[in-house]
Amino acid sequence: MIFLNKSYPTYLLYNPYSETKEVTYTVNSSTKVDLYDSVTKKVIARDVESSTKLSIAAFDSLVIVELPKDAGISFEDGNYYVNNKFIATSEATIQVINYLNNDEVSGKFQIKIALLSNYPDDKIKKIEVAINKGKEIEFTDPNKLLFSTQEIGYGGSNFTITVYFESGLIDSAELRLLLKK
Repeated sequence: MIFLNKSYPTYLLYNPYSETKEVTYTVNSSTKVDLYDSVTKKVIARDVESSTKLSIAAFDSLVIVELPKDAGISFEDGNYYVNNKFIATSEATIQVINYLNNDEVSGKFQIKIALLSNYPDDKIKKIEVAINKGKEIEFTDPNKLLFSTQEIGYGGSNFTITVYFESGLIDSAELRLLLKK
């Protein structure tokens, strides 16, 4: 699917500094526009005629979409549209942060994950962990993915961690651990 066909003007602004910076954003359009940040899914400036000041947090970015003034934003199947033109999408990601593939574990261990959903106010619905594509364990708290080698067994084991968000977004991560006594 190609989204950028006849899209609204879109620009990436990045702040590589360790402090918040203010920039002057100059509008590309000849008419008044609203500036929409497709990262946060928010209109960050309204009724802009020629230029406006924008703040960008340290090491952060904005993806500015120049929208027609007071345009209605619709949401369908995880995507955002204005006048049937694609402007943004919602995504969810999961990453295991305390183990690499083939790390050794023994006894009781915890798999720590980092989660992100850029869908506004999204929450975790459930977390499923499938071990060796068989036994599935369900969790609701990402800080309590606790396991025991005694209960799982020993040797190489594959963990597939799938997070379901209330918005309907889903992402998975796979990890192979060597379980020792």
